[in-house]
Amino acid sequence: MNELSKQQIEEKYGKYGVFNGPINQLLISKVHYMNGIPPFDRNMNGKLVNKNIIYFKMRPKGFEIELAERFFNSRVCFDFNQLNYFVLEAQPQVFEQKSKSIIGRALLGGVLLGPVGAIVGGITGVGDKKLKKEDFPDNALTISITDLDGTEKFLLFAVDNKNLKDVTVYIRQNFPIKIKTALEVEKLYENETSPNSSQLSVADELIKLKSLLDAEILTIDEFKAQKNKLLGI
Repeated sequence: MNELSKQQIEEKYGKYGVFNGPINQLLISKVHYMNGIPPFDRNMNGKLVNKNIIYFKMRPKGFEIELAERFFNSRVCFDFNQLNYFVLEAQPQVFEQKSKSIIGRALLGGVLLGPVGAIVGGITGVGDKKLKKEDFPDNALTISITDLDGTEKFLLFAVDNKNLKDVTVYIRQNFPIKIKTALEVEKLYENETSPNSSQLSVADELIKLKSLLDAEILTIDEFKAQKNKLLGI
């Protein structure tokens, strides 16, 4: 998942004119970034949710996400065929369904790390750090993508209740067949029809390797060798 300049995105994914863009072409600052995009993570400063400005922008050949805060701007863009699904989950769903929620599934698979790793304790009971409900946003938007290396990645955003309708409308207008409920996604995984369900086991193994490295059971060279083997590098 590489950071791209505006010029690189326009050259690869195209540019709409003033009057020929899709319906509801741009969504500005209705969501806040949480986790899942490495180029954005350096801006989080250890926070679960940072009140940054996020732009969702449709391109003729892709979907752009831009993070902007003060003097910091970063952009990524994905082909439409990389987008698997969008899921909106309210705070009570996340805490009541725990590992059956999309966020819980991502955390248990070791996909969501960094600041959002604090959720692991709160949702699964694993670890000493517990997350209180009031620390978690009103709603979470999870975007599942297939990264360039073929693995499934989860991009996580916070959505306040006051912006929930606008965000839902934007997704339904631009990605009508991509928006799903947590239950629909659960059935996809159960039936092993998820576009990247086989990658979940890879994520499991990677997180196990990382824990062995942290426990100094594996050396850094052994960790890298096993990681490359899992990823087929």
